[in-house]
Amino acid sequence: MQINNEVTLTGKLAAAPLLSHTMEDGSASYYRAEIIITRLSGKDDIIPVIVRDNLFDKEKSAAGTTVTVKGSYRSRRVYDEAGKSHTVLSVFAEEWIPETDPEKFYNNISLTGRVIKEPVYRKTPLGRDITDLLLVVNRPYGRTDYIPCILWGTNAKNAKEIKSGANVQLSGRIESREYDKKLENGTVEKRTAYEVSAAQFAVIE
Repeated sequence: MQINNEVTLTGKLAAAPLLSHTMEDGSASYYRAEIIITRLSGKDDIIPVIVRDNLFDKEKSAAGTTVTVKGSYRSRRVYDEAGKSHTVLSVFAEEWIPETDPEKFYNNISLTGRVIKEPVYRKTPLGRDITDLLLVVNRPYGRTDYIPCILWGTNAKNAKEIKSGANVQLSGRIESREYDKKLENGTVEKRTAYEVSAAQFAVIE
């Protein structure tokens, strides 16, 4: 597992994993799953996971099954029919562990990366401080992942002063949220955004 990008999730499968893609040489197939993780507040985060076929038992991975996934958080650029690109985020599983406790939930991510845009600081309608950061996290073989992060309260106030290019460490959880996207034709489409909500944060040299 990458030491600068570590994820551990425990939750319920929303459905049985579905085939995502197969390597051109046929050496491996990868499946896409969604894990539902319930917060203490009762809200569900639904996190996409990509898992290799040899890591899990298809017959024991039905909807509602509880699993622990360990791996890294990755991004990839995809293009729609109009040629516009957007970033897709998912957890790349390196371990897939069946669990016996149906009420076990866990959601933790630790990242070390570089800020690549000036932070965006604002206040919520309820007056809470919040700062958006976009991190680039290096992956082996020269690849990189672009991961949106949010910080709250004191962390938000400290992070708003960070300059683009700064190196940071943070840990927290992966969150999902639905939003309405207005399209060019005037219709509104329901979409899901993913981001890392940081509980701990530090600038490093």
